[in-house]
Amino acid sequence: MTRPEIAYRRDIDGLRAIAVLPVLAFHAFPDWLPGGFMGVDVFFVISGFLISRIIQRELEAARFGFVDFYLRRARRILPSLAIVLLAVLVVGWFLLIPGEYKHIGKHVAAGAAFVSNMVLLDESSYFDPSSETNPLLHLWSLAVEEQFYLAWPLLLFLAWRAPALRHWTIASLLLASFALNALWVRTDQPLAFYSPLSRVWELAVGALLAQVLAAYGFDTAPPSQRGSRRLADVSIRDLTSFAGAALIAASLALLDKTQAFPGWWALLPTLGAACLIAAGPAAVFNRLILSSQPLVWIGLVSFQLYLWHWPLLVFERRLFLDESTSTTRLAALALSFPLAWATYSLVDKPIRLGCNLARKALATCVATAVIGATGFWVHASNGFPQRFPSLMQELASFSFDYGPAYREGLCFLTPEQNESAYSPVCDALSTPATLPRVVLWGDSHAAHLYPGLLRVSRGRFDLAQYTTSACPPLIGVEIAIRPNCKHINDQVLLRIQAHLPDTVVLSAVWQTYSLENLVPTIERLRESGVRNVVVAGQAPHWPKRLPELVSTVASEHDLSQVPERLQWSGYDDAMNVDRTVSELVKAQGATFFSTTGILCKDGSCLVRTNSDPLSLTAWDQGHLTTTGSEYVALHFPAGLLPGRVH
Repeated sequence: MTRPEIAYRRDIDGLRAIAVLPVLAFHAFPDWLPGGFMGVDVFFVISGFLISRIIQRELEAARFGFVDFYLRRARRILPSLAIVLLAVLVVGWFLLIPGEYKHIGKHVAAGAAFVSNMVLLDESSYFDPSSETNPLLHLWSLAVEEQFYLAWPLLLFLAWRAPALRHWTIASLLLASFALNALWVRTDQPLAFYSPLSRVWELAVGALLAQVLAAYGFDTAPPSQRGSRRLADVSIRDLTSFAGAALIAASLALLDKTQAFPGWWALLPTLGAACLIAAGPAAVFNRLILSSQPLVWIGLVSFQLYLWHWPLLVFERRLFLDESTSTTRLAALALSFPLAWATYSLVDKPIRLGCNLARKALATCVATAVIGATGFWVHASNGFPQRFPSLMQELASFSFDYGPAYREGLCFLTPEQNESAYSPVCDALSTPATLPRVVLWGDSHAAHLYPGLLRVSRGRFDLAQYTTSACPPLIGVEIAIRPNCKHINDQVLLRIQAHLPDTVVLSAVWQTYSLENLVPTIERLRESGVRNVVVAGQAPHWPKRLPELVSTVASEHDLSQVPERLQWSGYDDAMNVDRTVSELVKAQGATFFSTTGILCKDGSCLVRTNSDPLSLTAWDQGHLTTTGSEYVALHFPAGLLPGRVH
């Protein structure tokens, strides 16, 4: 942007502000602005446009150099990134327990190496660490950009030698990437979200726009000439800018986490951003809104704002736990602004501008590499558990092998499995059939009931299990992140109809799904001849992994005792969900029992089942251990299951 032949555009800095502000609002208050995540897609278009037109101008002037390009990228990205990574390591040392700090160490190393997106993709199993506890989650988008720029200069350099193919080269890349995006979002949404191959098209939209505008001289015409075009041209620019603003507003209004994103939905923010850039600085919306001083100021520090806001929000949640409020989150967001401005003014600008630019770039590369290596050391050292007493170390390192307990891959299907993957052992058909038969059907909150039901079933009933991650036991339901869900449930219903069990237990994280198909599902089961339909409520969902939460609380009390119960801020909301489900279920003559009601009372929930501090009820934020599952099953209401003696 400092090249004299490329006119500075205040409106693009304003567009950066339009991109970053919704992201900040979405991360702090996701229910207030559920579509705010689209700001990242706007950033991709802006980045593709700006970097591509800089490369184009240098190619035209025959002074493009690969080394110079990457040194400029280092000066632009690394100083602020290194400061944030270092801050996360320092704060984490004092605030995080070993398991958390180990995880952060890995993501510091990944962030420094620009592979955060691939690490997150590798972690995107159904039981991956909660995004709310990873202060470097947001670096995935920076990784996608930098991976793009590893190959993009070379591609433009080669295409420049064949002018007739330039537009077609970029357009072909754009279409191929979008096709992968549209395919993967239906078959593997995490891959579509994090892979650079399915995100390149968004940067290519900006790159293609840079090519088109350069071809028509919009980048080189002096401001006075651009402002004196015919009235018809001005009207077209105005309409284009308003169309872009409308598309971005529509993406904010229509998008939320339930949509299969990016997919076709991502066209809204990307085309909106492209329209606003194409309209030019003279368009009414760009001139009056995007070029306004407040938005331009925010746009100038938007990169630093993006880097700072998420770690501050994560550490705010970590510091206040259940006491986190709108006020504390607003305070965290407010703090991100002076930190962003200080980083921009005191770190970014002095390194990007002035003398000895090559030395500055190399120094920032070395510093970032050292910080990344430190993060790897933290990870390899298991988060330095020796910082804490032995009991905290045991709690923080608590692990539970849920695979055998839930029968993962056999009767608890993983995301890539379909209905044919159910093992014959899931049917639990005894020969001869002398015992009543109970079927457990649902998502992971059904699978975690299996160990407890297995214990109480012995000698009383045969227990079949048909459970699938992220797939509720609701017929006719399509789940974007679980493409096989509908077909799996159709197959389960056929098995139930074929074997006709005495009881079917339905369980899921009900608050996550629409309940409109629950009543038809119960009706179909009754029509199939199932006499007893039981619906189980969901278990408590803690603000973080229960072992880490307990170890944090234990550090504030006598370390020889782990509290038997802890206050849970989500208790009232959970009981409201239970009441809603219970009313629907009982209206159909079926039975409902509350898992939360068994484990909790008056907002306080059980965290261990006996005197052993490690007899925890859950191993992550909400899934039961074997001891937790058995505790729940042993406290089922009388008469709930066939042959059950209370």
